Amino acid sequence: MDFFSEYKRLKAQRFPVTDETIGFVLALEHSDDIAAHFEIYCMEMRSPREERGFGIHEGFSSHGRAGGEYLPERLNDEDEAASHAAYLPAAWRVQSGCRISAEENAVVRRKLTALSESDDCGIRRRSLIAFGWIGTEKELALLDRHLLTDTDALCRAWSASSFLRLAEGERIPREVLRAAARDGMIACLRTEKDAFVRGVAVETIQSVWETAFGLRASAVEARNEKAIEKGAAKALAFLERHE
Repeated sequence: MDFFSEYKRLKAQRFPVTDETIGFVLALEHSDDIAAHFEIYCMEMRSPREERGFGIHEGFSSHGRAGGEYLPERLNDEDEAASHAAYLPAAWRVQSGCRISAEENAVVRRKLTALSESDDCGIRRRSLIAFGWIGTEKELALLDRHLLTDTDALCRAWSASSFLRLAEGERIPREVLRAAARDGMIACLRTEKDAFVRGVAVETIQSVWETAFGLRASAVEARNEKAIEKGAAKALAFLERHE
């Protein structure tokens, strides 16, 4: 199969949920042409989420170990491709339970750290999200800095949510996360103007400190400012009482 021609043809049809589309995705996932799958993955990720073909951006983990051995070869590509090559191994931990070695983890984290300073906010977003899956104590200061100073609202939100994911994964002791996140979360709740960022910060505080302020995820997704501000006021008062 000529994967690129078939991809362009189905893309032009907006990937109808048909046997043709399903067959294409399965063929891509089970092909030995991992490079083609990676290139198509990168092409597809340039599209808005609602325009992506189902399964194309989710099935790279099907290549298993072979895919894991291929991706490091792409870490020195231009930044967009490199960011995907670093993001995918981190995503596997969530999508398939696939583990990466401590050495691989360290290589990927070094690349993500460099990419988190990109001028491209999409690249920064991927890097900050990935740290929630494979981050260590070494990246906590980086996440805190992006929470407070990044010019992109989603980068600030994903920095906060990475603290939340690290708490859920129990890979970093909660007392360490609380010490690293407290001042930044207080500053965020005092100064942040974007409702979504404030809402994600409240969700994170609820998770990291294992408490509740009555803010639901659905309210955050809907940017319900009244609910978010009510939760933010409670979260700020809580953190100020718990030094």
